[in-house]
Amino acid sequence: MRHSAGSRVRRSAVAGIGASALLATAVVAASCGPCSGVVSCETDLHVTATGRLIVHDSAEPVPGVKLAFTRIGGVALEQETVVVTTDRDGRFVYSVGADQEGTALLQVEVRPPERPSYTVEDLQLRTRTVRGDGVDLGRWVVNPYFIFIGELRMRSTGGPPRYVGGQGARVVFHPTGGVPIERAELVAVTDLYGRFLLQARAERPGVVEGRLTVQHPDLPFPDTIDPVKIESDHVDRLLELDRRMLVGPPATSARDMPVRTGGTR
Repeated sequence: MRHSAGSRVRRSAVAGIGASALLATAVVAASCGPCSGVVSCETDLHVTATGRLIVHDSAEPVPGVKLAFTRIGGVALEQETVVVTTDRDGRFVYSVGADQEGTALLQVEVRPPERPSYTVEDLQLRTRTVRGDGVDLGRWVVNPYFIFIGELRMRSTGGPPRYVGGQGARVVFHPTGGVPIERAELVAVTDLYGRFLLQARAERPGVVEGRLTVQHPDLPFPDTIDPVKIESDHVDRLLELDRRMLVGPPATSARDMPVRTGGTR
């Protein structure tokens, strides 16, 4: 079939436009990559983590904290154990080469100056190929802590315990097992919304087990919630409601309703 010159011109123009479009697409795709516009961005496989050590009560940075990262599973690393030290701002960087792509499982021993050491188990780090890319572990604390925010609701009314004599219900927590905390008994009083806060220092991150006893004039006898399991933590987290609990008749057993917990700061 014969084509006119005009037809040939139009077809060549379309072909030119198509080639230009493909080139533009390639340029856009390249510019969307993690290394676009950066010289020597890609590097060998590695795992990297950064973070900061602070005092939980004051948020003061802590220099001179040693962190021993030890591989306990997953992909092989160039060094099984690497010790890093926080700078004057409490910051640290851990980075080591990896033999293959995948996830490394590590254990981290945190050794603060003039404070007891503690260990963080089962830290997972994915391998990277971009220079400077890694995981931000957030703010860790040199003094692991126990914080629990609870909320009480009366079965009879569905509302919080009423204020009697200027205060709400008395809540007592007795630790019975798990991670040791600094006190043998924690006491709190609910506010107008039925909320209460319990806090203490913990020996290490993990699970604190205990028993809650609730006393209030509208309860025929103290209501007991047992067991209660609460996480002690090494990460500085935002305070949020941990658990909502029902108390009062019928008081054969106290039922709790877990709610979402914690983002990091």
